[in-house]
Amino acid sequence: MSSASDRGPQRVTRVLAAGALEVFAGYLRSIIYKRAAWALEVFTVSLAVTERTAGEPTKRRSS
Repeated sequence: MSSASDRGPQRVTRVLAAGALEVFAGYLRSIIYKRAAWALEVFTVSLAVTERTAGEPTKRRSS
């Protein structure tokens, strides 16, 4: 047997592992983007509520 054919299974394993890692990295990136978008949405809504509340005049007690 030649040395090239002896390393064939090792090459296949390496290529498959690299492909699986690439898919996992893409999936992980997708999760990170979704969480960041959700956090930004929550922050934006909270900011809008805070601005609306801050803009309301305070009621003064008559003494």
